[in-house]
Amino acid sequence: MKLASVSLLILAMAIFAGCSPKQKYRVYERLILHFDTPHGPTTASGVGVKTYRYYPDRLPLTNTRMTSSFEGEAIVIDFGSERKAFAVIARGIGQVVGYGAFDADYDKDPTALLEALAQTPDLFSIHSVPKRFWPQLVVFEDPLDPLSVRRAERHDIFPADGGAYALTGVEIEILDTTPTTKKIASILPWLSTVQSSSIDGVAGVISPDRPLSNELYRTQFIQLKSE
Repeated sequence: MKLASVSLLILAMAIFAGCSPKQKYRVYERLILHFDTPHGPTTASGVGVKTYRYYPDRLPLTNTRMTSSFEGEAIVIDFGSERKAFAVIARGIGQVVGYGAFDADYDKDPTALLEALAQTPDLFSIHSVPKRFWPQLVVFEDPLDPLSVRRAERHDIFPADGGAYALTGVEIEILDTTPTTKKIASILPWLSTVQSSSIDGVAGVISPDRPLSNELYRTQFIQLKSE
């Protein structure tokens, strides 16, 4: 092997070694959504597992100190009368809802917070989630047709009802080891046929006016451990 190649290999190994996370923290999180409806307040919730990774020296290029991955599914909100909405999973590696809800008391020592979230969940009471972490809501006019999806405004989920259905608050609860919620596959059975493309099955669309069904992916509705 040439000297230049050896030097590049050593440099790459050094970079990746320096970027290794100090530790992984597995945190069980229940997200609780609060709604106003014509029949009074109601809630919906779902349990997922977040694996946080903290990089003391930050990641190169992105200058990121923390990443996270998620295992679970979108939250199903059943309002009755065949009205359902879905709180989809945020895309990207920076989903830090749990950390973002509790970090005010730990901002000088992120690892202390992550260790507490993962190891002593009983220390945390249910906490309000900042609005910047509230999930996106979508509605399928026909749950059997992915093309029928539309974006739902948090303050007016079903416009025909004049703002009678609205998301009013989000809370998070840190749990001990808890099974993740599993119900969405029976409501959206076509998810099992969607792989890497968007939920409408069309890949590679870059039009600025692409339909919402082409912007949403399977991983925004369900994320398994292997995904």
